[in-house]
Amino acid sequence: MSAILYNTSSSLVPKFQRHDLLKHSKESSNVQPISRSSTLLSPRDRDYHLQQAGEYSSNVPFHSNAIKNSTVYLKELCCSIYPDKMNNEIWKIDNSADLACHALFALVLKNFISSWYGTKIPTSDEQFLSQLFLTLQDALLRIKTWKIDYESLIADDIPILLSNHIRSMRKAMMNENVLDRYCELINYPKDYYPMAITHVIKRELENGSLLQASFLDSFFDILLFEKLTDKIIEPYYIIKAISTISRGILSRHFAAKKRQNKWSISAIPRFYRVLKKFVQNLLHLGRGDGFRVKNSLPLTYRYIFTFISNDILKLPARRPYLCTVGKTLQLWGSKSKTLDGVFHRLFSGALEDFLINQHRMEKLFLSLRQMLFPNDNRLGPATIILTGEAFEKLKVECSDSLWAVIKLYRIDLWLGLKKCDTKEWVDVLCKDKRCNKVLIFKMLDCTLAHLLTLDSTD
Repeated sequence: MSAILYNTSSSLVPKFQRHDLLKHSKESSNVQPISRSSTLLSPRDRDYHLQQAGEYSSNVPFHSNAIKNSTVYLKELCCSIYPDKMNNEIWKIDNSADLACHALFALVLKNFISSWYGTKIPTSDEQFLSQLFLTLQDALLRIKTWKIDYESLIADDIPILLSNHIRSMRKAMMNENVLDRYCELINYPKDYYPMAITHVIKRELENGSLLQASFLDSFFDILLFEKLTDKIIEPYYIIKAISTISRGILSRHFAAKKRQNKWSISAIPRFYRVLKKFVQNLLHLGRGDGFRVKNSLPLTYRYIFTFISNDILKLPARRPYLCTVGKTLQLWGSKSKTLDGVFHRLFSGALEDFLINQHRMEKLFLSLRQMLFPNDNRLGPATIILTGEAFEKLKVECSDSLWAVIKLYRIDLWLGLKKCDTKEWVDVLCKDKRCNKVLIFKMLDCTLAHLLTLDSTD
């Protein structure tokens, strides 16, 4: 029975809902419509009455007297969704990035979990929502204390997966059935993902409840890893993002060129700040220690350099002399402990800036929340995805803008790139999004493997 209740596509769900819906319909006849501007009710009670009055579908914005995205606003938003008994825990959160993450996660729960109780599922379960809040809180705390071998993950394992993906896609695109050929080339067993990943995640939430287990299967396999992932990896969004970034680089460059000469005196302070940060990363011995594993391989042995040189730029065929110089520098870097130490500190410092920058993480979560939930209530309207000739035109625009950036910085002269290369990169991204989804799952699987290895050594 538990599997049926949490399977949203099951035709048997209405049988379990009928009695509950009849009950609510009788109650709703006695419910009087309320004003959206009413401040006499808590956000949770207001949502309930709006739903009973038939106004909930209009996506009434979340109301708070605090400034939007302020600490108070985000905490009130979380309190309006989680059970009342979690209010004290919510108000104790003092990390702005953690709070922004909780606000995003709370809206996901509101749209895809808490809204099910009493409608799709004839029950009310505050314990499960509380457990999910505590699980996220624990995960955020553990992430800050993890000693993962980030260097191996980011400079070795992920580049290997990307290399295998690009090489396989170049061959698979010549076939009519791209996905089957791609899976054959990477030795991927069909129907392995996302169930294998869900199985690992479920172990962290296991409490013996078959109902909860069935729900988690549906939540992760169907919602997060199927529908949501499909939207995230949609080629339209990827191409649109690349085009936007490329045009932004070009516009900033030409705007700066109009204002002043690039190497004028006003550029000296900017150059000084960059140089100062580089020297700090180089000389600050303690910086990035949490990201470096003792007795690790020389950084120049990592596969990321081969991936960029061979798979992306194809330097062995286009610039063999430049490739030889690069290989020589790799050898020298691996033989010299001093030079290798410099490389490790620079790499670890860059990781630390990216991974533990609280302001950057907070901005990321806030942006995602506003994009998905414009009114901090329900999901925003779906984006119209271009197809056919319109999408082909967008691909050409993306390729042209990317090539313009390459020409701007003379990268084509140094590395021997051609315009057809940008077209190939775009084609690899857009040919079949199902192949991109497999890549995302493999990268997530690899990351989970590092976490499991870490847990087994603790």
